[in-house]
Amino acid sequence: TYWIKFPVACFDKGTSLTFMSNWAISTLKKVATIKPKSLAFASLPVNNGSLEQFLIFQVYSSFEADAACKHGGKNGSGEIVHFALFTPEARALQQGRVMKIASLSFDTTGDHVRAALSQYGPIESVRTGFNAKATMITATVIFEFAKTIETLKELNMTYVQVREDIAT
Repeated sequence: TYWIKFPVACFDKGTSLTFMSNWAISTLKKVATIKPKSLAFASLPVNNGSLEQFLIFQVYSSFEADAACKHGGKNGSGEIVHFALFTPEARALQQGRVMKIASLSFDTTGDHVRAALSQYGPIESVRTGFNAKATMITATVIFEFAKTIETLKELNMTYVQVREDIAT
């Protein structure tokens, strides 16, 4: 399952959820034979910290998600606005809850990263993988609260110890 978002601000004021959902469904059916499900509104934080409303809907394959993100509509200024993938990581990034870590040894696991960082605040998820050169492990940590990241910034933390590694 993949979630797609589209800003409500692109519609005329006072437009109903029914109109917006019908527009999204018909647009995606025409251009990509996608049949979205589970339409809803969500208020999400944007870059300047304010909240913006989005139409959120569900598709069932990565093909549908990729195809949807290549299409969209025009906003009030006539600029094209595309549908965008909405993932838990994308949402956490918008909310300032994501920390990316590099310079970890090959045998480092998500559990090691979780153990090292849980002292700073509750962790929602940890994802590990190789860096672009496949020479070391990287990690993406999503904390439950943005305050945790703010506190780490205030402490001017540029590295963290994960087992014997000093990760940046």
